[in-house]
Amino acid sequence: SYFIHDIIGCSVVTTEGTIVGEVEEVYKFPGQDVWAIRRGTGVEMIPAVKEFIKDVDIRHRKIVVRPIEGLLGEM
Repeated sequence: SYFIHDIIGCSVVTTEGTIVGEVEEVYKFPGQDVWAIRRGTGVEMIPAVKEFIKDVDIRHRKIVVRPIEGLLGEM
């Protein structure tokens, strides 16, 4: 569990080191939060669940994700 203002602005990379983008917004839904990740001119939505979010380093403003096929569109 993290504060929304700590998550917004963090860079997001995959477990393989591919840069995904930056957290632009956090949406609160009944089942889980969803993080909106800015990728150039588009936005990717990632559910904030342990299956996808592998590490959150607030101090270094970095989040590591392990997306399943199709979650992030074309990488």
